[in-house]
Amino acid sequence: MTIFWRKFSELCDNRGVKPRDTAAELGISATTVAKWLNGGMPNLKMICKIAEYFDVTIDYLLKEDVPGVQQNPQRNNNEYREIIDYLNSLPLRERRRAILESIELLEDNFPKNKKT
Repeated sequence: MTIFWRKFSELCDNRGVKPRDTAAELGISATTVAKWLNGGMPNLKMICKIAEYFDVTIDYLLKEDVPGVQQNPQRNNNEYREIIDYLNSLPLRERRRAILESIELLEDNFPKNKKT
């Protein structure tokens, strides 16, 4: 099992989805996923796409010695700043509505944590 496959599988598990379902969402064929499972590696373009999807660094996907999920801090900071600036530009009532709608959207689109 490659480092990439182990980490890709773990990231999928953390979201409560199967690797083949995540791959399908990214437009990756089941045949390609089977190749990864059997030791194959995605090309650089695909690695970048997967890293962006999971919001992790490429190093995290490919290297053993990168501890934990290493999120891309620059990307997060810029995106969070844009969201905060947008929300702050709204009148209070609209800001509250936008936040509540965002929470509902997140709840609808992320799998619930499975209890073991």
